[in-house]
Amino acid sequence: MGGAQLQKDQPDDDPDKLSNRVFQFDPSKDRWTECSRMKYSRYRCGTAVLNGEIYVLGGIGCDGADRGQSRCCLSSVEIYSPDTDTWRAGPALPTTLLSLRTNATNIGVVEGKLYLCGYYKGAGRHEIITKEILELDPADNVWTVVERRAAMHDSYDVCLVANLNPRNLFTP
Repeated sequence: MGGAQLQKDQPDDDPDKLSNRVFQFDPSKDRWTECSRMKYSRYRCGTAVLNGEIYVLGGIGCDGADRGQSRCCLSSVEIYSPDTDTWRAGPALPTTLLSLRTNATNIGVVEGKLYLCGYYKGAGRHEIITKEILELDPADNVWTVVERRAAMHDSYDVCLVANLNPRNLFTP
């Protein structure tokens, strides 16, 4: 999903090339196939699978008509349906988001809701690091802050487990 091609040995005014391309791997054929492209080019975004669809959240990208060269942190959410090979807009994040890790392990799904745990927020590429936990219930399509000061290690790698404490996921 998306990505960036670093432009080494280029002048500072020649930014990295960003992508909105998406590929699907078929292990039975050992082959990659290109899918429909995302609306926005982006990298360092968060991804999660919820109800059979792929959610792509925030990241560094380009907003609007610029197709890859003017970078900013994004608040947009795009949702991909593998069954129809189509994208649709999801509920925008309450702030711009930059995943702390390229593997985006700070996003997970528990009992049909998406949780985003710790992220950079702000207009620049390196702004405030938050320990907030956001929840998205696809039934109402609204982001809710469910915790403001979660006890997380600085790496923000998380593992969400639904059955240990399903009614009270977060300590007071």
